[in-house]
Amino acid sequence: MILESFHLDGKNALVTGSSRGLGAAIALALAQAGANVGTHGRSMGSEATCERIRRLGKKSFYLSGDVATPEVCSALIRTTLEEFGSIDILVNNAGVIRRAPAADFLQADWDELIAVNLSAVFRLSQLAGQHMFGRNSKGTILNIASLLSFQGEFWFRPMPPRRVEWPSSPKRSPMSGRRRASTSTRLRQVT
Repeated sequence: MILESFHLDGKNALVTGSSRGLGAAIALALAQAGANVGTHGRSMGSEATCERIRRLGKKSFYLSGDVATPEVCSALIRTTLEEFGSIDILVNNAGVIRRAPAADFLQADWDELIAVNLSAVFRLSQLAGQHMFGRNSKGTILNIASLLSFQGEFWFRPMPPRRVEWPSSPKRSPMSGRRRASTSTRLRQVT
């Protein structure tokens, strides 16, 4: 079976945007492979994924909040460390999209896109990376991107650089540099 080759026993993960959809599926798959998984979503009362992980016999927590807010990013990493003792896997799945003709695209929508799809990814990766580097251990940061970043049409769907540049070059990430190679921390982009 495929899971026999994908053991994550003893590993601790955080998956943003995991209250539903792809994020929930990723969180459940990590738990099925043996990891403890912290879950996140924007809304209070969206703990279904967390409960399903606990029924698998793994530790889990749910933290609600908007990752556009720096304090929420800090709280996610801090809670993961408090609940599990370490973070080995970070999955940056939370993301937003707004559609409107380019001439009508609102500045507030653009600001939200940058805050969630770019700044939060940097902030979470940096905080998780500091922990991984600090304990000099292996870790994985996985950024989920949308195929919409490669499509164009009349309806303007701006995808900030996280969704455009990072798939082609992990070296452009907040995890790049000499220390990354020395600790075997991996950064991957999935589109």
